[in-house]
Amino acid sequence: MIFTDGSDGRGKFAFMNWVFDNGLGSLNTDINLQKASDFKEMGKAYLEAAGELLIYMAQKPEFDPTLDTMIFPTLFNIWHGLELLLKSGNMLCDILEEKPISNYSKHKIVEYADEFCSKMKRLGFTKIESNQLASLMEFVNECRAKNIHFDFARYTFQSSGDTQFYNTPNSDGITPNSCVNLAELARVLSGIMTDFTQLVDYLYDYVDTKDLDPYQKLNQENLDYYCSL
Repeated sequence: MIFTDGSDGRGKFAFMNWVFDNGLGSLNTDINLQKASDFKEMGKAYLEAAGELLIYMAQKPEFDPTLDTMIFPTLFNIWHGLELLLKSGNMLCDILEEKPISNYSKHKIVEYADEFCSKMKRLGFTKIESNQLASLMEFVNECRAKNIHFDFARYTFQSSGDTQFYNTPNSDGITPNSCVNLAELARVLSGIMTDFTQLVDYLYDYVDTKDLDPYQKLNQENLDYYCSL
């Protein structure tokens, strides 16, 4: 059996519930804080999976046709990982601003990223786009410039039936090359996995412990210290 309770004790198991089943340790946990934690941890896992795929691709020879197909699950993992982390970050900001929590049911990371930047600035992080969000916004802004749809790495056609940005013919009926610079993608992903994920971790840890330490402050200095640990 693939899905089991692991009680037979044989083999190597990945436990689906240990991280996400009441992960905050209390039956009375705030459901929004629970969701923020779940989105954060699952988002990081998708980014790590993308990183492993990029390592796999880096070991392939130049012009290996495997690169032309494996880039899609790689980009899907990045998009979905960012979507989950941005949902978590936005929810945590809503909690800190004491505003109603949106359900964040859409797949629009460009809008979520802009929203998150605005919220962080309202919380006092005025230079956040050039600090912990620099790599995130570099990726998001390239997606914005290409008008990339959320399903671009899942399907070659949009739900509307239109082609994606990379397989749309020009006026001559020719589809121009659309490439991904793997070294540049790895550089940006590395920055995201270091800076952006630490920022969301910091927000979560602050929300989770602020009532235990009345002297704790939410500011860039403490964020920088948190990221240096």
